Amino acid sequence: MYLISNKYIGLLIVVLLLIFASCSHKTTNNLKQTDLKFIDTVSIFPKGKSLIYKTGIDFGKKHFSGITIIKKTDSISNVVFINELGMKMFNFSFNSATGDFSVKYILEVLNRKILIKTLENDYRILLQIFEQNTKTKIFSSDNNKHLIKKVKYRKNIYYRYDTESKKINFISEKNSFYNILKIYLSYKKQVPETIHLQHKYKLSVKLNLIQN
Repeated sequence: MYLISNKYIGLLIVVLLLIFASCSHKTTNNLKQTDLKFIDTVSIFPKGKSLIYKTGIDFGKKHFSGITIIKKTDSISNVVFINELGMKMFNFSFNSATGDFSVKYILEVLNRKILIKTLENDYRILLQIFEQNTKTKIFSSDNNKHLIKKVKYRKNIYYRYDTESKKINFISEKNSFYNILKIYLSYKKQVPETIHLQHKYKLSVKLNLIQN
């Protein structure tokens, strides 16, 4: 058995902390904080419209496909997933004013706390519905090609706003060390056409617009 000196262990800890610290701030490195608060009003989904998406959900070794109906309003926002046989899989509701979340219905096979919590978090991020007094900061790039909105909710969430298209085209959620969630968006006119939510582990959700 090899003996490792306390000095070596201390040095190793310092190096690891420096690495983790640099990773945790990478998203806003080389950006400057700004007061362009208009980005707080930029919504991914148009309000009052029911959008229908062809959907594929992979959770571990299980695959589910069907359609997702998303409707965002100033009062209550809903996300409903129906499988290919027309069976409702889940129905989630968010209070747009308070940020409260409720499960209106979920199929027994999906009724797992970790899955519900993950899906709640995913759609909360997409709908941009958080609890009151959630802290945000805005950063801009030197060439002003994009803005980053940082939301402190449970973990750090970063919305990348493209100043040319005037759309949010990428979102990431991070803990202290790495991306937990990445969301890629493309648009057709003013509506998200494709949405891909990719978790570091186990869960992937793909949505493709079929009706708006």
